Amino acid sequence: DANQTLHQHINSVAIDRVILQFPRYDNTTKPEMILLVNNAYYERAERDEIRKLWASKSESQMQKTGKSLVIFVVGRSTDLAEEAVTYGDLLQIDVDDTYRNTVYKIEAGLKWIEVYQNPEFVAKIDSDTVVHIDRLYERMQRYE
Repeated sequence: DANQTLHQHINSVAIDRVILQFPRYDNTTKPEMILLVNNAYYERAERDEIRKLWASKSESQMQKTGKSLVIFVVGRSTDLAEEAVTYGDLLQIDVDDTYRNTVYKIEAGLKWIEVYQNPEFVAKIDSDTVVHIDRLYERMQRYE
């Protein structure tokens, strides 16, 4: 089965061989929370809305101080180079960007976090969801 092979591939090779585009961020501040936003490569308008609204530095102290990272997990596309340079918040996985492959995109995103990051919390968010980052972090700390 192709999907089983994809699952095995993601878990058996070095994660940097599965990722086509790494996020670019200020790594002088360790993020305490990473929000992986599941998104398709062609949903640029949704990403822009999230950047402008709940993931903006003006809406979140965590974003302003670099204590949270909002990372958009997208599939394979050649149309993302300019956006990746402009925002630095794309984690592009080497899979077709289909609904069926959503689980593999998230799996690869979590593996990237495991290898390259060490946040206190991780949240998987759908792009049609609004999040109050600071409140989410407070609640997660409370119920840790």
